[in-house]
Amino acid sequence: MPPNFSIVPSNRGSNIINTNAATSIAESIKIQKSAFKKNTQLLKPSTGIDYTKISYIHQDRLNNIRTYMRKFSDYGELFLSVNATLDNLSFGIEATKFEAALKDVGALLGYVSQRPDKEIRKGPDNLWCGSNDHYLLFECKSEDATALVNPA
Repeated sequence: MPPNFSIVPSNRGSNIINTNAATSIAESIKIQKSAFKKNTQLLKPSTGIDYTKISYIHQDRLNNIRTYMRKFSDYGELFLSVNATLDNLSFGIEATKFEAALKDVGALLGYVSQRPDKEIRKGPDNLWCGSNDHYLLFECKSEDATALVNPA
């Protein structure tokens, strides 16, 4: 906990951070940056976000695929996971589910896969790195009603 801060239990079962003295704007931004690095779902600081560029791990894609598949105890578990992922790759699916599924497909295909828009709130929805300086980026429109084509 930074200096001049204390945690005060509230009557609602959660804790409240209390400050005993005024904190500078620079110190506030520093605290927010530290919190954002640990949890990218928190409020993004106004300045100073450091983006770590994804890069190809010096392995071939086959090793990446093996690593992905080792997460599952048997073929049945892999089969269920892949089917669930593919079910989330269609129009009308909630954007967060669709983008998470696309990230999983990238990992399954052996790419280094990332969701910059979710993780740092800047950049494409999905980004895959297959080899040095070769990237695939995706802007997903799974919930875009204008993207749906009505059959005649």
